[in-house]
Amino acid sequence: MEEIRFYTGFCRNRSDQNLALSSAKYQRHPYEPAYNFEAGILHWLHTQFTAILWYQGESNAHNIELHELLFKTLVSSWRQNFKQDLPFYYVQLSSIERPSWPRFRDSQRKLNTELENTYMAVSSDVGDLSDVHPKNKIIIGNRLANLALAHEYKFKINADYPTFDHYTIKNSRIKVYFKNCKSLKTNNNQPLQGFTLIDEKGYSLQPGKISIQKNCVSIDMPSDKIITEIRYAYSPYSTANLENEANVPASTCSFKID
Repeated sequence: MEEIRFYTGFCRNRSDQNLALSSAKYQRHPYEPAYNFEAGILHWLHTQFTAILWYQGESNAHNIELHELLFKTLVSSWRQNFKQDLPFYYVQLSSIERPSWPRFRDSQRKLNTELENTYMAVSSDVGDLSDVHPKNKIIIGNRLANLALAHEYKFKINADYPTFDHYTIKNSRIKVYFKNCKSLKTNNNQPLQGFTLIDEKGYSLQPGKISIQKNCVSIDMPSDKIITEIRYAYSPYSTANLENEANVPASTCSFKID
């Protein structure tokens, strides 16, 4: 199968071991499309669920465009097969020193805006430099639980991550406004980290004076550069620390400057 070339030797060896244990004549390869659905989900189709919790693995992080297609297909096909407009609550990838992860996290954020009835829990603030599995899963579990409480059980809490809404520019200062927040702050009231400016040549620049004003971040832009894009939490391993009044961290995001 074409996609198998992306998987590590460990994964291929493990799948070979699993296949050798099967007595099924037409046993699917564990990475073959439909394997997990047929082996697991198919048996639950007559069960009425309130929602789906999905913890995204890292195996797709190298192939962002394919994941975008597959995740949309996953959501639509499960809803069709369960005959329910199932809400999907999913976890954004955390942070680690792997170059494709910032763009993948940003792609997951964009999918959240494109797919109705989906909700995303941010985990980049609890990532690890060298471990793909964040050790503190309780934080992520609480964020998923709060999202479900807010959207399924109508608790009056703000469980959604603050994310880019729009911007204004005046006198070389850009104000970046966020939604899903009444006000913004930093984790433990430390200096704000995580914003990067991209100039017309594609070079990364650190912002000048930067401050938080209610639900917006004000950034001084260099007068001798043309800034074409602003990114937040775009390092593979991110120390970005912006969050809303409910202590929900902001998502990795990027947006163009016209």
